[in-house]
Amino acid sequence: MVNTIGELVPLAVAVAASPVQIVAAIAILTGDRPRRPALAFLAGWMPALLVVVLAVSAIPGLYGGSASPSTAAAWARLVLGALLVVVAVKSWRSRPGPGEVPEPPAWLERAETLGPARSFVLGAALVANPKILLLAAGAGMVIGQAQLSAAQQLGTAVVFVALGSSTVIAPVLAYLAGGDRATTLLASARRELVQHSAAITAAVLVILGAVLIGDAIEVLL
Repeated sequence: MVNTIGELVPLAVAVAASPVQIVAAIAILTGDRPRRPALAFLAGWMPALLVVVLAVSAIPGLYGGSASPSTAAAWARLVLGALLVVVAVKSWRSRPGPGEVPEPPAWLERAETLGPARSFVLGAALVANPKILLLAAGAGMVIGQAQLSAAQQLGTAVVFVALGSSTVIAPVLAYLAGGDRATTLLASARRELVQHSAAITAAVLVILGAVLIGDAIEVLL
């Protein structure tokens, strides 16, 4: 189980470094009376991420009958790695030019005014972001290949979700601890993340994609 968690750490770091859910959480926190909406956002995001990981880990016939990588799992990792590289390239090409200020998506502007129910839905919906789905699927494959017991699978998936959600939990805790005093700092962080989100995403995904492709090739050759 410990070795499996070690394999999950790079994937969890990649999820944590994805700006989309961080910016959404900060946008909610800079609205009026954000405490309940922010907690609702977390309550939507974390279980939805956990469901995706566990669902992929339970795909029948993908992992063989041993903890050593199966051919099917290796091919799945190869495809996943290639998709991550493609997404990284697209993200890099979409980055703003020097001096250009990116236009934030419309949903992000509305996030400041969301109540708890809609914040919950937004948190769950952001897991459907292709980058997050690919990374969660990768975590599910790692867990499924490890041939763990049901309790161990759940435990490792929870650790992955906690690590991957750390950058969403942190601003929520910062607001709960600092109140309105944290709002200025969070607003500044939001501007920086929006400005550099494409470059951050591209860098993280291309490295992780290359690692997954290398691991898959090692098994297949």
